[in-house]
Formats: sequence, C-alpha cells, structure tokens
Amino acid sequence: MAIAQSNFNKLRGVGYEGMQSTIDVNDVLSRRNDGDNGIAFGRVVIRGDGDQRSCEAFDANATAADVIGVAVRSLAQPSVNNPYGNASGNTDYDINYAPGQHVSVLRRGRVYVLSVDGASAGDTVKVINTGDDIGRLTGPDGEGVELNQVHWVEDVEAGQIGEIQLDALLHIEATSSSQSVSVNDVSGLQDALNKKLDVDGTAASATKLANARKIAGKSFDGTKDISISASDVGAQPASGS
Repeated sequence: MAIAQSNFNKLRGVGYEGMQSTIDVNDVLSRRNDGDNGIAFGRVVIRGDGDQRSCEAFDANATAADVIGVAVRSLAQPSVNNPYGNASGNTDYDINYAPGQHVSVLRRGRVYVLSVDGASAGDTVKVINTGDDIGRLTGPDGEGVELNQVHWVEDVEAGQIGEIQLDALLHIEATSSSQSVSVNDVSGLQDALNKKLDVDGTAASATKLANARKIAGKSFDGTKDISISASDVGAQPASGS
C-alpha cells in the first residue's frame, strides 16, 4: 500500500529550488558549465569565460551585468555524491550541474528559489555573493548584488522557498551612485540644442505660408499685410443704392 507523504524538508511546503513554477512563456536556454565548480539548482548563473555558449556559477567578483539567468532543476540530473554515503561517510545528496555538463538556464519566466533573508511580494531581488549561500537569492534588505527586471512574486520568510519573476535580464548593473555626463559626451546633442526653438521664439516656417491663399481676390502668404476695399467684397453703401 502506498503511503502519501505531505511534508518534505527540501520541499518546504511550496516547491524545490530551481523548479519552474509555470511553463507559460518561459525562456530556457542551454549553456555548458565551463567553470571549476558545480552549479546548484535555483542559483544564479553567469556568462562563462569561453564562447557565448558557456556559463559558470556566480562568484564573489560577478556583477549584475554578468548574470544570464537561474539554473533550472533537472530530474534527469544525477547526484555528484553517493546519497548512501561513501568511504568518508559523506551522505550529502548534492545534485547539481557539474563542470562540463550543460545547464538549463531560465532567462525569462518564474522559478522557485530559496530566499536567504526573506522578502515581500514585489521586492527587488539580490544575489548573495559571499559564503555558503553564494548564488542564492534574497530580498532588498539582504547583502548582495541587485538584479534588474527581477522581483519576488510573493511574501517569503527567511530560509524558505519563494517564487521570483524574471521579466528579462538587461545586463545593466544596478547602482545607487550617480554619474555626471556633459552635453559634449553625447554625440550630436550640442548641435541639436543650437538648432532648438526657444519657448517664445517663432519657427521660420511659421512666418510664410507654404502655399499662398487668396482673400477677397488678393494673394496672401503671411509675409505682409494686404488691403481690401469695399468693392473687393461687393459691399454696398449704407443707403443701399
């Protein structure tokens, strides 16, 4: 007789790290792990140093501009460790994408991840860049690198599984500092400003009509006044004769 189990430590009541929460309009690409370390499910993936088809695990020197997505869980992926233990007594069931293997990377869509410090729905997402949780995600109050166009879908407590939405990683590093840019730094901007129309100015094309019009038989192009007599409009004397 089968036994139904509804409580799993790894599941945490919601889902597994790296599990896609929906298949709607998800954008998943395949990249070869060219790094020296494995890439765990549900952790951030960056571009590799090799060709454009390569990737690596997020590291302490990575920036938001390096990020290409989140590693998606693969049910066909074998564990790199023996789950029943080895000669050293290691029973850590460490399942990830080992170096040299191809990684399924979610670039756009929704996925379950572990929130290190917790977050609220709509919060921005940061990547942990130090310690054992490197590559995992957290909310705006945590320490890490902030991602662009990525947010938490729901409230999630620290250490629990929550859902994030990747709208499209723009590869622009988020920063709180400002940068000064002069007019001359932008090509063609000064020339455009020199040709601009002042707020109280008159456009050259507004001083003369492109096509002259006739008023009471007199040509009028807007450049000068015209005189119209009573006879031009067929006016009669006030006496009516």
